[in-house]
Amino acid sequence: PAKGRLRVEEFSKFLSDKVKGGRWFAVPLRFNTFSDLDAMEYKRFYKGYEGKKRIAMFAISKETKLFLVTPMFHKAVRHLRDSFTQKNSTYAVVLTKENLRST
Repeated sequence: PAKGRLRVEEFSKFLSDKVKGGRWFAVPLRFNTFSDLDAMEYKRFYKGYEGKKRIAMFAISKETKLFLVTPMFHKAVRHLRDSFTQKNSTYAVVLTKENLRST
């Protein structure tokens, strides 16, 4: 999948503009690593983004994007701030047009 990055200041506006239209849904999921090696690799990855004040973005499909919001940037995401209950955790925010309702 393609990856990119958004400035922290732009992310909150981008997310709220998408969601308020009613066609997009944002779902925060707490990110977790499975081993110490995974944790080390992930830390190196996200420190690069934090240093540039960016949020990592991945295109899962044309209708679904994934953003990694590290603890440093929780406060910048006004729309979902209350969903980030673990203050020291990264959250994967899934932004999608896909139907999330179970049938």
